Amino acid sequence: MAMLTVPGNDTIDRENEKRMNDIFHFGTMEDVDKLGIFWKIRRCAWASCADSTYGHCTPSLGPFKCEQVTPWNIEEFGRVMFRPYCEAANAGIDLDIAGQGIVTAYIIQLVLVLFFGLCFKLTTSWIRTFGRMAGAFQQGSSLSEKCHEVQVRLSRTRFANASSSAMRDFQESQALFAATISITAIITFDGSNKAGMANMLSLFSWMFNHRILQGLITAGMYPVLLAQLLCQRNFYTLFFVILSWIFMAVITEFQDFNTKAFEKHLKQVSTVRSCGNMPGPMSFCQGIKEKENYEFFPITLACRYVVHVIVSCLIIDYVASFVKKHLLGDQAKYKQLGGTAPPFLSSWETKGAKRGLGIFWVLVGTLTMSMIFVSLIELLELLNMHSADGGVSTWAFGQLVAVAIWFPVAIKFLALNIVGPRKEAERSSDQIDGAQVELVDHSYRKIRR
Repeated sequence: MAMLTVPGNDTIDRENEKRMNDIFHFGTMEDVDKLGIFWKIRRCAWASCADSTYGHCTPSLGPFKCEQVTPWNIEEFGRVMFRPYCEAANAGIDLDIAGQGIVTAYIIQLVLVLFFGLCFKLTTSWIRTFGRMAGAFQQGSSLSEKCHEVQVRLSRTRFANASSSAMRDFQESQALFAATISITAIITFDGSNKAGMANMLSLFSWMFNHRILQGLITAGMYPVLLAQLLCQRNFYTLFFVILSWIFMAVITEFQDFNTKAFEKHLKQVSTVRSCGNMPGPMSFCQGIKEKENYEFFPITLACRYVVHVIVSCLIIDYVASFVKKHLLGDQAKYKQLGGTAPPFLSSWETKGAKRGLGIFWVLVGTLTMSMIFVSLIELLELLNMHSADGGVSTWAFGQLVAVAIWFPVAIKFLALNIVGPRKEAERSSDQIDGAQVELVDHSYRKIRR
């Protein structure tokens, strides 16, 4: 825009000035100079970062609080605004989405499904299966019969009844929990809806909370899948598994960022007076995402397609079971996953095919448990961010409520072990020996002395 004639003063290139005015409509350079653009930018940038809601002002911006932007320091001013300014931005974590209580609740969920799953399988089939496997390598050994007897006795204990009841309650409650959280997440991050967006005052706050919620919902799918794999072919619980899976796919695969809607949201909740009652530059920072310690759920989200594969296997298994039961007259209520094939597949129902199908479901269960351990590690990393010195958030009342969400199931499990069920469950030996396993709900009774 300017030409320097030596010796002499700076002059304006009017041709370039006209071309720039045709694009930006700012008038002449004299008019631009009267606007005091850099003075307003300095005020706006400082006011935006001075509010602790958005973060803090980087020390490198300090000299520009009082000094004018000149041709000699404009390069330094641009460097400060390019990186250090936004690196001081607050992550804007929403306690209702990824607070300490929410993360702790997910950790408890993962631990409970592993514990209840272990107790349930020990009291229903694992001991008997171990005896059969050992007997296959030791001809004439009585180990198989002994393991079968131990399995039958164990399945009739108070501990077995408590494990069965707790697993059933946990399976239903976490399926409903996953579906509810997913629906809430879709509503919150829908650009046309304002629900749940009040605490998101910056662009990175949206990105950060959305990524954490994607990881939480994906991690929360694995205990739901493991419970369905271990327990039964129940359409009621499978329906919520499929529903949660669809919602998870919407959030992780199809939910895009609505630029216009979020800009409108910022103009309503994130205005800065020194910026003309518009959102300040701190609201549009993204530089903090370049820090490695703010990258959460890298493996869980990268391997989210594992959920799609496992759910597809569950659907295929249920369809085959439904055809066998309702169209071909099988009267069995519940069967283990990968049980006897329908008659139209009877030609494939050989000993080797059954063994291969059993191995397949074991691998599916092992894969699910592996992803649970991965998700558990990444959840602990997220929790460490909260509890570390200078953590990004603190406990609130809602976080305490979130932690207590799984307490009823755990308390009932303990009560059934201590007090005992109201009525002892009757399981015949053929149910334990065969593939048929039905979960029974129990309520506790007081001990009479």
